Amino acid sequence: MFAPEFIAEFGNVTRWFNTIIHQEQFESVVGSVEFTKSETMAAGAKGGKEKGEKKEKEEKPKAEKPVEKPKKEEKSAEDLMDELEKPAPKPKGPLDLLPATPMDLDTVKRTLWSVRPIKADYLDELFDSGVFDEKGWSWWTCHYNYNNENNVLYMTGNLVGGFIQRSDACRKYALGVVNITGNEDEETPPFKVCGVWMWRGLDFLPPMKEENPDSEYYTWKKLDPKNNSADRQILKDMFLADKVEGEKVLDRRFFK
Repeated sequence: MFAPEFIAEFGNVTRWFNTIIHQEQFESVVGSVEFTKSETMAAGAKGGKEKGEKKEKEEKPKAEKPVEKPKKEEKSAEDLMDELEKPAPKPKGPLDLLPATPMDLDTVKRTLWSVRPIKADYLDELFDSGVFDEKGWSWWTCHYNYNNENNVLYMTGNLVGGFIQRSDACRKYALGVVNITGNEDEETPPFKVCGVWMWRGLDFLPPMKEENPDSEYYTWKKLDPKNNSADRQILKDMFLADKVEGEKVLDRRFFK
């Protein structure tokens, strides 16, 4: 209800309201109606209402804000081009899939060529001491198929140099020696090309076959120098001897 000070300004309305509330029909339904006696009560009533409204507002749960998903960073055209230009990872080759070997090729190379001339004792020690891993490595001889065409010594040397150079893809997996042999008279052709190689695995070396087309011009034969004395002698001759297969060594090239 309004306080007296407030309703004083609305005399006509107040009189009309007083008339209505004292009617028998009104009182039988609504009951007795009383005006507030002071402004304090009105303020209290008003304040109580405000507090109630405030409490109601506080108790009302706040609507949860939807969780925003993080925006994906859009890649620039430059980033996309960089990704496209990146080389695809190189698949593992057959030699990388072989079982691990206890023999380290770099160690063998360093030991073999650490002194000059190469010592025959080391080639024996390689097999007799158990350093050579016959399950992970193999030895092969090579003989050039067209020796009858080797009529000029320096050109034959170029042929051998090119063959060794084109074997570079095998460097992680192989070592070898290639000889040019001939008669005592170096001017007398034809000149022969032969050698011996050790490489990873027990089959023909894939990089030699795939990367070096010159390898097709040679006949390859597998050796067993660990268990066969004749094969071991062939290996020693190819690396060390002044004569190979009955002919003088005119040039010797190593693949390290």
